[in-house]
Amino acid sequence: MQAQETQLRIMSAAVAVFGQYGYKKTTMQDIADEAGLSRPAVYQYYKNKAAVFHGLLVDVFSKAKSSAMAQFESTQSLLLV
Repeated sequence: MQAQETQLRIMSAAVAVFGQYGYKKTTMQDIADEAGLSRPAVYQYYKNKAAVFHGLLVDVFSKAKSSAMAQFESTQSLLLV
């Protein structure tokens, strides 16, 4: 399994677990179990639960920014016609 695939598995698992238990009750073991990985394997990618959550936030905001920029650019091109 490639590193990027593993990170995506961890992020996907984290979304599910944070959604189910909330941030406070979620553990790294919960994330590892959901991802089908060992807890030490998750720690190879993320220092702690806060780092996993931060990674999710960065990903969400990055996708939102890209979507907003694409919408803005398409609107701009319509205005220039």
